[in-house]
Amino acid sequence: MANQVTIKQSPELQGTFLASVFNEQGTPVPNVWQEFNLAKEMVWDPTKYGAKVTPFYIAKGIGPDPNNQFVAYEVLVKFNTATENAVVTLGIAQVTNPDGGAGCNYFTAHGEGVAVEVIKTGVPVAGTELPARCS
Repeated sequence: MANQVTIKQSPELQGTFLASVFNEQGTPVPNVWQEFNLAKEMVWDPTKYGAKVTPFYIAKGIGPDPNNQFVAYEVLVKFNTATENAVVTLGIAQVTNPDGGAGCNYFTAHGEGVAVEVIKTGVPVAGTELPARCS
């Protein structure tokens, strides 16, 4: 099927990795907050959800580290009508805490057939920037 992106987690990750999809305005898509289990792989097909075919964001992921579940930063997927059966693989890396405490997790992303970019400003999805203790 055309115009779909399979979103999955890196095979290096153990445990359930949950993430949500937002549109360019920072609104959860299709219309309510939701989390997708990327261990099961998620297929984002905007036409199925009645959403516009625009760039979208994956943000506010949770897991798989039970001691540090918040994953900062969002991933911009530059989705367009020419995209067919693209794949975005999400992983987690960690920034160490300069004070020696627990580090901060953040997304890594690799796109096949679609351009992806990790957005580090916390915009447009508020609250996804790394905490000050990890900057």
